[in-house]
Order: sequence, then C-alpha cells, then structure tokens
Amino acid sequence: EKDIKATRQLFADQVALREKELHGYTARLEQAKTVPELDQVDLGRFPRAGLPEALAEELQQLEQRKTHLRESLSDLQDLGKTPWPSLAEAHGLLERYTQLLQVPHWSEAQRQHLEQKRATFLTQVQGKQDAASRWLSECQKHLTSLDGQGLAKLQAELERSHPFLSAQDGERLNTLRSDLHQRLQEDQALQIEMLFSQIDSRRRAALLERLQSMASVDHP
Repeated sequence: EKDIKATRQLFADQVALREKELHGYTARLEQAKTVPELDQVDLGRFPRAGLPEALAEELQQLEQRKTHLRESLSDLQDLGKTPWPSLAEAHGLLERYTQLLQVPHWSEAQRQHLEQKRATFLTQVQGKQDAASRWLSECQKHLTSLDGQGLAKLQAELERSHPFLSAQDGERLNTLRSDLHQRLQEDQALQIEMLFSQIDSRRRAALLERLQSMASVDHP
C-alpha cells in the first residue's frame, strides 16, 4: 500500500511539474512579439509520454495557438515592410492593422504591442497628410503675390501628384489650380512673364532680342 501511495504521489508530482512547465511555455508564447521570438518557444521539446488527457489537450491547443500566432506575427512583420506611397494605400494598411487586432489568439501583452504599432503608423500617416495640407495652404497664401517666375514654379508643383492630400484638400488643390489659371487669364503680361521664365536660357536670349526689336518698331 505504501508503494502504491508513493507511486501515486510520484505521478502527481510529475503531473504538477508538467503543468508548471506547460504554463511556462504558455507565458513565453504570450510574450512573443516577433516570429523569431515565437520560434524560440519549442513545444517539440515538451515531454508527451504519460501525459494526462487534460494536459495533452492543453498542449495540443497551445500548439494550435502557436501556429495561429505565427501566421499573425508574420502578417504584422509584412505590414511593417509594406510601402505606402499614397494616403489611400496607407488607409489600406491601417485597415489590415485593425483586422489583425480582431484575431482571438493574442495575449493582452501582444494586443497592446499591436495597438502601439498601429498607433505609431497612424501618427506617421497623419504627419504626411498634415505636411501636404500645410504645403497647400502656403501655396494658397502666396498665389496673389507671386511674379511670373514664381507662378511658373507653382503651376509645375500643382500639376504634380500629391498622394497624401485628403479628399477635402484635393478639392482645395483643384480650386487653387483654377485660381492660378484665372489670374493668368486676367493678366496677359503676367502670363507672358511666366511663359518666358519656362524657356531655356539660350532661347530666352534670342527671344529677348526679338522682343526688343519689336518694341523698337512700335516706339521709334
């Protein structure tokens, strides 16, 4: 009877040890924030022989959770490497961050890490959008004070793609283009000055001679 009790106690001690080890694996799994960190949690080394059914099932669930976490952490890694050359593409990435947050296998620490990643990315996107909006406001501010050369430069800038302007700022951009066109239509001399500034220096010199010749004919 003593042998039976001793055997039972030894088995109970072994089960308790395995439970403690498994909980340790679980804790390490829940702290992993990258694929390499996750891969360091080697569940293949966990002893399986003689495991009670409940522990065997818990181990299986932990293995499945690790598989899901690896997929999600890989997605998170890909998000960090994905370029976002426009506001539209940035919003697409933000949506992917939001979708990742919805998966059920994150621990609280991992979820907080993901939320911080998303918040940092959102700050970067907002910074680019704000910079584009400030640039547009500066263009609007100086439209009426620019000379022909300045207007030529502004026109070239306005015709470029501005991928980080919001929809509202896109409307402001179109309005500014119209205002620039209107100003040139109302001031022919300014329009000529702007066109003159866009000509290369050698052709400009030749044109200047012709203009001076025309002026001398008109005013002998």
